[in-house]
This record gives sequence, structure tokens and C-alpha cells, in this order.
Amino acid sequence: MPFNVANALTIGRIIAMPIIVIAAWQGRHDVFLWLAVYCMLSDIFDGKIARWLGQASEFGARLDSWADQMMVIGGVIAAALLQPQLIRSEAPFLLFVVGGNFLAIGIGWRKFGRLTSYHTTAARLMAYIAGAGAIVAITWGWPWLFRAGALVAIYSAAEEIGISFTLDVWTANVPSLAVARAIRTRTARGSTTT
Repeated sequence: MPFNVANALTIGRIIAMPIIVIAAWQGRHDVFLWLAVYCMLSDIFDGKIARWLGQASEFGARLDSWADQMMVIGGVIAAALLQPQLIRSEAPFLLFVVGGNFLAIGIGWRKFGRLTSYHTTAARLMAYIAGAGAIVAITWGWPWLFRAGALVAIYSAAEEIGISFTLDVWTANVPSLAVARAIRTRTARGSTTT
């Protein structure tokens, strides 16, 4: 495993998720809040730091995807433990975020046999809005930001599914469906010239 600053931040996020769940189980809103904020900030900055330091790698992209999935699962568990009424009242929005995420990943996994790791612009926007919204909703009970993130999640899931159907070969860090189409076009041109 290549050790670098960005991967260390991502590993920190993976380690933090079980602690968040334990804190939620113990009713520790304060521990949940601080660790959730750390996870959110590390999710925002690990990729930027990797690119800035020239440490971006396929391994880092895949590690980040595993950490992202742990955040989704851990967030739902923490919400159920700290604010169980949110699971009921926000069920449709939760379905858009969690269901859309796992549907897109499932389709990509079926096709490529691994996490998609696309890290699209829409997925990042959804993660930032829905992630911050989940922290706010779980901590203070205000769901509006999470609902906005759920609406972005619909587009994000549809785009990631489109990318999986477009690409012939697994590719990490595909920022949009338009880029996936360009990759497919380049690959097709390359195969006809050889």
C-alpha cells in the first residue's frame, strides 16, 4: 500500500467510521459531530492533496471509494441511533442518496467486478451537500440541506450508471458522462488503427 498524505487522510476516515457508530450507540452527539466533520473535510481534501502533491493513484481512488461507502453506511447507522425519527421522516430522501449510490455501484460492480471509483463532479457535489446535510440533520434535526443533496443524488446516480454503460474498460476518476464518452471514442479509434 503506497503511503502518502492523501491516503493517510482516507485511512483516517475509514478508522473514524466505526468510532462514529460506537459514539452514536452511546448517544455521544459531540464525538459524532467532530469525527463526522473530520470525515467530511478529509473527503473533500484527500483527492485535492493527492493531485497537488502528485500522489494521485488508482490505489488512492479505490481506497477513497471504500471510505465513501463506509461513510454512507456509517451515516445511516449513526442517524438511526442518534435521531431515529429522521430515518422515518426522511425515508424518500435517504432512498435517493443511499439507494441511488448502491444501485450505481452495483451496476458498475456487475460490469467491472470492482467499485466504480468514478469520483464524478456530480457525486462530489452530492456528497458535500448530502454529507453536510446529514451532519446537520443528525446533530440539530434540520433536514433541509440533506434533502437538497438527495435531489443532486438522483442526477449523480443516473450519470454514474450512464458512465458504467458507456465505458468498455474500468477507469477510475471519470468526472462526467461526457468524459466517459470521450474515453470510449478514443478507445474505439485506437482499436481501429491497430
